[in-house]
Amino acid sequence: MSLFDRIKNKDVKSVSKPSSKKNEKIEKESAKTEPNIVLRNLASKSETQKVSYDKKITNQTIKIMPSNVFDNYFLNIDGVVFNIIIGKKEGQIYYNIPEVSQMIDALSKLSDKNISEIKADISNGGFQKIEEIQRYLLNYSEKNNLMLKNIEIQNLAKYFYLTIGKLGFLEVPLHDDNLEEIMVNGVNQPTFVFHKKYQMCKTNIKLDDSELTRIIENIAMLAGRTIDARTPMLDAFLPDGSRVNATTKDVTLNGSTLTIRKFSADPLTVVDLIKYRTFDLELAAFLWQAVEGYFGAKPANTLIVGGTGSGKTTTLNVISMFSMYTDRIVTIEDTPELQIPHDHVIKMITRPPRPGIPEYEITMDDLIKNALRMRPDRIFVGEVRGKEAHSLLVAMNTGHDGALVKDEPIYLANGNIINIGKFVDNFFKKYNLIRIKENNGFEWIDISDENIFIKSFNKTTLKIEDKLISRVWRKEYSGKLIKIKTKSGKEITLTHDHPVYIIKNSRIFEINSEMININDYIALPRLDVNSNKYQDNKIIIEEHSKDSSSNDLEIIPNIGKLIKYYRLKNKLTQEELLDELGLKTKSLIRDYELGVNNPPRTILNKIAEILNAEDLKVIANSDMQWDKVVSVEEINYNGYLYDLTVNDNHTYIAGKYGGFIVSNCSGTLHANSADEAIIRLINPPMNVPKVMISSLDFIINQQRIKRNRKTVRRVLGVMEITGSGEDISKTGIFKYEGVTDSIKKEGICMWEEEACNIAGISRDELIEDRLNRIEVLKYAVKNNIRDVNGVGNLIRQYQENPENLLKNIIL
Repeated sequence: MSLFDRIKNKDVKSVSKPSSKKNEKIEKESAKTEPNIVLRNLASKSETQKVSYDKKITNQTIKIMPSNVFDNYFLNIDGVVFNIIIGKKEGQIYYNIPEVSQMIDALSKLSDKNISEIKADISNGGFQKIEEIQRYLLNYSEKNNLMLKNIEIQNLAKYFYLTIGKLGFLEVPLHDDNLEEIMVNGVNQPTFVFHKKYQMCKTNIKLDDSELTRIIENIAMLAGRTIDARTPMLDAFLPDGSRVNATTKDVTLNGSTLTIRKFSADPLTVVDLIKYRTFDLELAAFLWQAVEGYFGAKPANTLIVGGTGSGKTTTLNVISMFSMYTDRIVTIEDTPELQIPHDHVIKMITRPPRPGIPEYEITMDDLIKNALRMRPDRIFVGEVRGKEAHSLLVAMNTGHDGALVKDEPIYLANGNIINIGKFVDNFFKKYNLIRIKENNGFEWIDISDENIFIKSFNKTTLKIEDKLISRVWRKEYSGKLIKIKTKSGKEITLTHDHPVYIIKNSRIFEINSEMININDYIALPRLDVNSNKYQDNKIIIEEHSKDSSSNDLEIIPNIGKLIKYYRLKNKLTQEELLDELGLKTKSLIRDYELGVNNPPRTILNKIAEILNAEDLKVIANSDMQWDKVVSVEEINYNGYLYDLTVNDNHTYIAGKYGGFIVSNCSGTLHANSADEAIIRLINPPMNVPKVMISSLDFIINQQRIKRNRKTVRRVLGVMEITGSGEDISKTGIFKYEGVTDSIKKEGICMWEEEACNIAGISRDELIEDRLNRIEVLKYAVKNNIRDVNGVGNLIRQYQENPENLLKNIIL
């Protein structure tokens, strides 16, 4: 029985039924005309079965030659069999249902009066089974002397079965589990379907105005919505979860339209997305770790963006399964599509306005505000379009105010070194009347027109570049600050949450200054102090560096694990790599890998070339040096704090005696360089203040693209959001490469260090955990564990006892 069966309860009127002899006659004829195939009756579910193809198929408008047929299967809808033939003609892929043409041909034998009488009798008689309708039609044909053939009665029975209380011809594609979407573009226009294997297909289904209107009105009634001249657009969902959009001829020139995105009772999981190459194993494991927050320590706030049909909801459903199994989860949607296999889940849906009933509407913003009172651990919002974005980010927002003290030097591109306080205060004196005050106490001035450039660190290439200073910031402050000193004598004083860069366990990453420890290696710029630019300031830079050999800064520390990874990947022993380098110290490679010794830049570059290791090559040729931290202390401070906004890189060089690489906390995201999602968030109708954007951790950009003439869905990038106040900065963490159709990890991820700090683990442990998750995902892919419950069970087992699960899957 269809989803749309008996939308209205009607009084049942008795109608005389044909004799059993007539029924036997139909059954015998049916046995001759129906395919000799056994299909299991699945009530309201469909089933497909392959058949051989041995003759040309012809319907009302489509003739597909046997050589052009791709696929051929049957659908069983409540015991009624329909043949599906998929083939290609003149470059167009067709989804052909021969029975549709046969039903239309049989219907042409009836008058309008006959059709009206038959519909009334079947509806009032309560005939729901195809056999009952066949018996009635045989009796009606003989009584009215219609001279209908048995095959015509069978086709008419199918037509009236599909039409009365159902969606007519659309019932056939609706019951095909191979389809994702059904699209009716207008009155008497060919209906299109999107097939999971063959993609967009043109069908031989056309609906006239009255039939299309009937179907749309029935759907609206079933969904409890209204569609008419006053409200000519319908966005609703069906009891099975399928999403429906419809319009009337008031807004679409070709007449009413209907789009049904089918709900899948068997939704895609992370295993499917790995197989489809939307994710790779590393990205999947990273997102698992981030969304879960490493066993709940630091769950990441994540936004998924993408165009229509790009798979945003699918990805949201997939990553929602990564939540800790103990979390209290609230889902908020317009259409209930999320399926999370957790016990502690509350599902909320919006309610559209109803004419004449004030305050009937319940918006997504209403639900988010209410959800915050329900003590949720995680909130998953299906789609953000309006002011609810503000409420959502209020729930996420934490904010920070990173800045430097007034006497910290900054290193301008023209060779000048000037204290940041003096530099900023000059502009506040010059442009005193145009300063802008923020709620967090900072005030700023736009100095873009001054055309002043500063030395800036590119987080992707690891090179020092000249970048424009667009804003200067300051704020009055009284409290504790962090003072960092290094082995070579460099020092800097800054707020607890001002980001700096360190190298640890073969990775470079951004951390807040309060997270740095003694013996960490902190990033310094490789400024050419002997150049003409810095000659006048050379004494300032080198004053406290006399006791430190410049060679010490040319070693690359904490890089051993990455060397070992690439050596093993190239299947080389330590001795073989040593021979390739032309060196004779037997324990050298072992010492590098164990961290006993650190390779100088020149040797690391040779190792990178031998092992074809791009990561090592970038680090070896970077504009960074690494100095050991020897002192971290808190000091009292009373006065102004200062910061800069540096375009593009959002970093600059600051600090005494040659400086450190620091991240600005106020990186402007200009309209011509910002991600479209951020632009939408900060503009109407969402109107989210920029100060709140920093509460996001990651933005996942997923799109529908064409490869080899096929439509595929790919994650094109994962961006980390950092910064504070009115402005933000962004760093690419994963990036799609079209040439190889793969996604590659890049950039420096600050979330990883925060997670380590909160969880009380080392960077080694975090990376080892991610590798373990990759093994779990590999196991699931290899053994085709892809259903929601199966994948959910694996995730839960890992969260409960990772060691035990790993032991079991390895065995």
